[in-house]
Amino acid sequence: MKEGSITRPRNAEYFWRAAAATVRGFVEGIPAEDAARARHADDPVTPIIIRGTSTQATTTDPTWAGPLAQLSISAAIQEAVSMSAVGDLIARGAFKIELGRNASVRAPGRAINPADAGVWVPEGKPIPARILSFLSGPLIVPRKVAVIVTMTQQLIEASNIEDIVRVMLSEAAGLALDAAVFGTAAAAGGQPGGILNGVTPVVATTGGGFDAVGQDLGNLVADIASRGGGRNAFFVASPSEATAIRFYAGGQFSNEGDNPLPVASSAALADGTVVCIEPSSLAISVDDPQFAAAKETAVHQEDTTPAENLMTGSPVKSMFQIDATALKMTLWADWGMRAPHVSYLTGATW
Repeated sequence: MKEGSITRPRNAEYFWRAAAATVRGFVEGIPAEDAARARHADDPVTPIIIRGTSTQATTTDPTWAGPLAQLSISAAIQEAVSMSAVGDLIARGAFKIELGRNASVRAPGRAINPADAGVWVPEGKPIPARILSFLSGPLIVPRKVAVIVTMTQQLIEASNIEDIVRVMLSEAAGLALDAAVFGTAAAAGGQPGGILNGVTPVVATTGGGFDAVGQDLGNLVADIASRGGGRNAFFVASPSEATAIRFYAGGQFSNEGDNPLPVASSAALADGTVVCIEPSSLAISVDDPQFAAAKETAVHQEDTTPAENLMTGSPVKSMFQIDATALKMTLWADWGMRAPHVSYLTGATW
């Protein structure tokens, strides 16, 4: 797409340029904005992103650069969960929470009661008055998923560092976020509880084949419907089951457009696992990713249980000694169910 004589890259590209400029600027000892301009002189969007989240959220730039900076953040968050289903779930109508500077936000609960809409009243008769019931929903607080990647000087100077940073960080953060959202564990430490925590799984249909697919999906929706949900059911499945659903059920099961029964694939789900959720019953906060770079530091190169004390961790590498830079991305997120409109099964036979 063009604006005048300027050809724009896709929205998320500006965000990853900002991440790469953060590293280049740190290594070269110049502001990240200058590093971005040196690499992309005709790009007015990336410097806006670099200036901070408050500018991104409140920019009044009358040109296309300001609004597009905001779009690039949204696109980058979407891309950061491209290997998962969280971004698709958000797009399907999850209740989005903006924490801003708040320490916490209480999301409204969701009560489904048709009587709240009133009753049919004959002409001339009095209209009944009702007190609406409001439930206390989940408490959304600042929590973070974070990742550190290390890059050598040669890699930083490479022309395709934006692509490299995007792949390393978006896939790592996306899978970590997805595994936590669709998990069964209770909240512990800094990690929010999974939306499947405390949910009794539906028993999978035996026998496999087309009939088992239809029976399982119907049972999942029926389980949610028994608690007042299911109108806009959204399915999330392991890659093998998501493929099987599309194969057996045909084009009506897709994650494109406005398909009434969409299914998304999540690499974080175990084989045989299928989740069904009412998107609007999920309250979620996903804030702008933040970046920080460091060179005179040591990093415990461990991706599962890094040690707090580097003296006890192994392997530990000095960025200064190996001429490398560590880039940290922090993605703030929290979520909770406004109503018990989620169901799942394991051990699908198809």
